Amino acid sequence: MAPTAVYLCCAFAIAGFFLASQSPLPVGWVFAGLLWAAIAIGGYPCLPRKSQRRIPLRFWLWAAIALYAAGFWFYLRLPTPSATDISRWADQGSGVLVGTISDRPRLQTNGQSFTLTAQTWSPNPAETELRLPPSQGLQGQVAVRLTQAVTGLQPGQTVVLEGELRSLQAPRNPAGFDRQRYLQRQSIFSEFRGQLLKEDNPPLWSLEPVRRRILAAFQQGLGSDQGSALAALSFGNGLARLPGNLPEDFLRCGLAHATAASGFQVALLLGLTLACCRGLSPRWQAAIGTLTLISFLGIAGSSASLLRAFLMGEIQLWALLRQRSPQTLPTLLLVATALLLWQPLWIEDLGFQFSFLATLGLVVSVRPITDRLDWLPPRLAILIAVPLAATLWTLPLQLHAFGTLSPYAIPANVLVTPLLASLGMGGVWAGLLSLIWLPLGSVAAWLLSAPLWLLISLVSTIANLPGATWATGQIALIVVLLCYLSYALLLTWPRLRRRWRSLAVALIAIVLLPGLAQAATQQEILFLNSDGPLAVVRDRGQVGLVCGASDRSLRWDLQPYLEQQGINQLDWVLQLSDRCTVQEQWPIRQIFSSQSLQPGQTIQWPNLKLEWLSRTPNLWQLSWQGEQWLWLFQRGSDRWSSQDLPPLPPQTWLWSASDRLPQGWLQSGQIQGWISSSSAPTGMHTSDTPALQPNGRTRHQAWRWSLRGSLQPAIAQQARPGLL
Repeated sequence: MAPTAVYLCCAFAIAGFFLASQSPLPVGWVFAGLLWAAIAIGGYPCLPRKSQRRIPLRFWLWAAIALYAAGFWFYLRLPTPSATDISRWADQGSGVLVGTISDRPRLQTNGQSFTLTAQTWSPNPAETELRLPPSQGLQGQVAVRLTQAVTGLQPGQTVVLEGELRSLQAPRNPAGFDRQRYLQRQSIFSEFRGQLLKEDNPPLWSLEPVRRRILAAFQQGLGSDQGSALAALSFGNGLARLPGNLPEDFLRCGLAHATAASGFQVALLLGLTLACCRGLSPRWQAAIGTLTLISFLGIAGSSASLLRAFLMGEIQLWALLRQRSPQTLPTLLLVATALLLWQPLWIEDLGFQFSFLATLGLVVSVRPITDRLDWLPPRLAILIAVPLAATLWTLPLQLHAFGTLSPYAIPANVLVTPLLASLGMGGVWAGLLSLIWLPLGSVAAWLLSAPLWLLISLVSTIANLPGATWATGQIALIVVLLCYLSYALLLTWPRLRRRWRSLAVALIAIVLLPGLAQAATQQEILFLNSDGPLAVVRDRGQVGLVCGASDRSLRWDLQPYLEQQGINQLDWVLQLSDRCTVQEQWPIRQIFSSQSLQPGQTIQWPNLKLEWLSRTPNLWQLSWQGEQWLWLFQRGSDRWSSQDLPPLPPQTWLWSASDRLPQGWLQSGQIQGWISSSSAPTGMHTSDTPALQPNGRTRHQAWRWSLRGSLQPAIAQQARPGLL
């Protein structure tokens, strides 16, 4: 097969893996593959003759087969728990779990987490002995969360834990982080929460002492927080994490890649190594470069994006040994295809996706952008073209995954790239010196304090600028595909390059118009699953919020939904408690609370009317184009009877903070349905069905009510083949 056909098949195979990961059923993928084959055959005569000679029809057919086969390979490799998987014993109470730590333990806010390869599970903790019992033939991995952090734990170490083994929980709210799917992608189908009883001796051969020595040297020279920041910037999150609010600041500035060990760090390290070995023969350069990359891989971790960069670096060293010039684009396609054939589920890893697209953008777009910036000095043009190319190629995926845009991403990258390069190279040197002598590494890290302080100051300043993060709304997959198809046409069709401005305007319209049209017509109330009453009211472009939840719920339950919907401002907020500090996080036009209102007062909008009926119990009435809602924010509401409260409107809906209603309300027949936001496992209730409760251990699930009386779960559970 000709090299062109191989590269084309690799590109279509990568697209096949991605499309298969977005399709819920294999049957739909069958029709997608057949449709692409028909398009390839039918559209081939429409191509210019030059393109037909360069890429014959059989190449397109092979590419269609590659796309089709990649989708089926993805479905065949979906993880499924075996008959002896540890998840089969989940939700059966507390017990004792014995296993081997699989990855590096990570410190959390309240404890420590790591992945454990299960060996033994004993459901009865009373029979526990502080010794390692024999294996019971269990298989599988468990996501472990210890309630207290334990120092000294290492990968490969056998531990005895006591606690509760649980099944993975589905997302609680729309746009929330799907931890269940994230862990299932790693063949983890259960989680364990408890405490450590006993630990075995650590393995004799481990890189953990090396990691700890490097981190200790950085922290001795710069302090705990600054040392952790330097370690994260030099070796990625596999060694340490950014302290405090720095992770959010880097994300708001579009600099999340700075702490993800991937191509940037590998390129710096390999370039530094080859520069130091310039006087040696190519064979010695390749050997030293390979040893350096393997050492860096062992310290930083083996994520999908880092493996991609490692393999590309090895191919570059092989080309150096053969005295050939490597072709970056074919190398990228071959390496990505090989990794996905090894582990197809890496296509769902956002780190791998962003790393691949950023590298692809640098390969194919830096030169055209630099040519457009020929009126600037060459170095400045390249400095602008590199972040611009990477941003353009990752932007559609970012809008699809997060629904947010960082307007300052390009200037921020231009400003901090020299600092990131100096800190990356300096951090590697300091780490190497710390292995020779710890104080020497500390001194080397201290010398980097000035550029590190400047970097953190710049990032914090940019992150706090107005509009540092703009919620555009989550775009559909078809829009993402149209964006990348337009990029490909711009690169391969010279006539279209002359009209790139018109194409850019069309893409912006395709990205923004669907969300604007939906917001202009949407009339609904979304009741979120949180630690207090929390609901979003949307009425044709106006957005209101009823808030009695904590800041933690605002961060993890509300913010992802607002970003997904492209909501940057709230028109009004009904503040039910002092712990709700929503005014500090979003621009708000009007805020109402029990301090600013009196019972009997009415708040009027064009289509909505909200009236505070009584203070004790805390009762509100919402009238919305003929529909009536009662909001009862009072615990222990069953202490009141219907005679002590205002009369119920006919055919009303009810939202209660308690799982019990006042006496006589449910029997009155005037309540169409009611939603409970209590901590008890309750859901939607009606007069006919006392309790429609969600399955599992969730407290109450999120519900969506649309105008004209349609109430349904906010999260539609879609079964995916091979996943629980």
